[in-house]
Amino acid sequence: MKKNILLPIFFAAIILSSCSQYYYTPNSENVPLLTKKNEVAAAINFYPPSDGGVGIEFQTAYAAGNHVAIQINGGGGSGSDNSTVPDIIGGGNGSTTDASGGGGYFEGGVGYFLPFGPRKRFVFESYGIFSLGWMNTTYTSTSQSDGNGSIKAGMTRLAIQPSIGYKAKHFEIALSLRAGDVSYSNESGDLVLDQKNQLDYLKQNKNQFFVEPALTLKVGGPSIKGQLQIGSSTDETSRDFPTVNSWLSIGLNFNFYAKK
Repeated sequence: MKKNILLPIFFAAIILSSCSQYYYTPNSENVPLLTKKNEVAAAINFYPPSDGGVGIEFQTAYAAGNHVAIQINGGGGSGSDNSTVPDIIGGGNGSTTDASGGGGYFEGGVGYFLPFGPRKRFVFESYGIFSLGWMNTTYTSTSQSDGNGSIKAGMTRLAIQPSIGYKAKHFEIALSLRAGDVSYSNESGDLVLDQKNQLDYLKQNKNQFFVEPALTLKVGGPSIKGQLQIGSSTDETSRDFPTVNSWLSIGLNFNFYAKK
């Protein structure tokens, strides 16, 4: 049996597969590579549709000083899936499962940036980021063993995100590493999968620490570039906690100055 919902966005992502679900999927990392005061970087990212899910997010960053910057990001998504498992032994219609989920997030951060090297084409950045989010998912199945019920929860994440990159007129590349603690709160619901109470499980595993390296590429004109990011996520608290361990996002990046 296969039932999937894929929304590759932090807090919004829920994957239902083989009567199990994933409680965490990372969002993409905002790596603006700012170099001067009053510089603004903004992006809109999409996640390739997969198994009935779709997601979108926005990212902004502003150089408030010669070395100090702020960033604000957010996004959301939803998805649904329907699957039928035939009754091979009994010859009946089998079981049907409807699964749906969604959620979103909002985050803000403050950081430090330092251009260096020849023509100051290289940039080091480091941000502290606080995130708020929420998620929900619902199963409805004609077979009790396939899972029934719903679950929802709020989430917070406190993370640090250093990065180093190269910035030219038509090309940018950066390596970043986000590390942070994700905490769940206000859990509620009655979802049971594989005869296990998912609410009890989430309450017993409400704090998880993730390490997430990423590679960001930007190609295009001086002010508008196409953006691609790939990343991986590792749960350092529990390798058994249901998480998605990678992401891919594509989008557009805009770079300009708020003041002369």
